Amino acid sequence: KSGFSICQTNCRCLIPVPASYTGENLDKPLLRGKKALLATDMKMAGKHETVKDAQKWVEQNIAGVRKANYRNMPIHLVNAINKELLSLQKKYGQLGGIEAIEVVPKSTNFLGRMKNGVVLQIREDVTNAMFKRRVLSGIDPYKPHLGGLIDHEIGHALTPAIFRFEKTSSGKWVSHKTAFGKRLDSFFRKHRTKIRKEISEYAGTARHEFVAEAFAMREAKKAPQWVLNWLESEGI
Repeated sequence: KSGFSICQTNCRCLIPVPASYTGENLDKPLLRGKKALLATDMKMAGKHETVKDAQKWVEQNIAGVRKANYRNMPIHLVNAINKELLSLQKKYGQLGGIEAIEVVPKSTNFLGRMKNGVVLQIREDVTNAMFKRRVLSGIDPYKPHLGGLIDHEIGHALTPAIFRFEKTSSGKWVSHKTAFGKRLDSFFRKHRTKIRKEISEYAGTARHEFVAEAFAMREAKKAPQWVLNWLESEGI
């Protein structure tokens, strides 16, 4: 073979090719492959190969998040977190007041929390397998993977304010229950036994944990109708 055309029918350009070449048909036009997606492209959620790229992605694609630090967490778990956050954002819009995400040491006494309502913290040793065991043992009514933990914490972020604060003439700050806080108190006291039995024991420990557990239970498609009705009635 003496060469092949890479232009149009009447082109006279030839590119030398070894006579021994026996590969693809060089008379066919060359086709360009698909352009690779940027690491920050929204479609890359859950598909990153490095923690650094996953951090850049979440800072650019999850509304409100200005800083993410996934240090010491395996990339497959980081991908699970980012994928769940995007799924929730598509459903609910901005995820409360979330501003940052960080991994905390395994010596921490919690698996995850929303610190001050703005920082999503996840313990570095939490794994999908660990969470699956918790769900199967009936401890948490979540999805049987790390996404369930994210659902619970975002449930906290999306919980309406329970208190409002105001400064008195003497300069002291005092708190008052909001209208939602009053309704939540009443509902929680009235249904606490039912909450412990049909959601989880943890949900019955505090009113704000009830909201987060109910939210996560709904995301796992395990919530009874009365839970769905209450969440809907409160716009959560």
